[in-house]
Parts: sequence; C-alpha cells; structure tokens
Amino acid sequence: MTEDTLAGALSNTIAGRVCNYLDFHGGGYTVDGACASSVIAIATAAAKINSERV
Repeated sequence: MTEDTLAGALSNTIAGRVCNYLDFHGGGYTVDGACASSVIAIATAAAKINSERV
C-alpha cells in the first residue's frame, strides 16, 4: 500500500486528497449521513464568518 492506493481504500482520506490536489486551503470532511454534510458546511462557514468579524 502507498499513499496513493490508501485513498481508494479509506473513504475518510479521499476528501483530504481531493482538497490537497485542488488546493482548496481548507479542511475536507467525510460525513456518513444524509444531511450532515450540509450542516457541517453551514457550521464551518458560520464559524469562518464569525472569526473574521471585528
């Protein structure tokens, strides 16, 4: 197994590999739930907006 084959075997590493490859400058999340990914996206966006408020 190498770092390239590991991403295909573990779903939680796929998000990280995609984010690194596309250089999104942020976190990658793997969520096992129907609507949980949208909740995490909203919570992350709200936290980012709140942290930039002065």
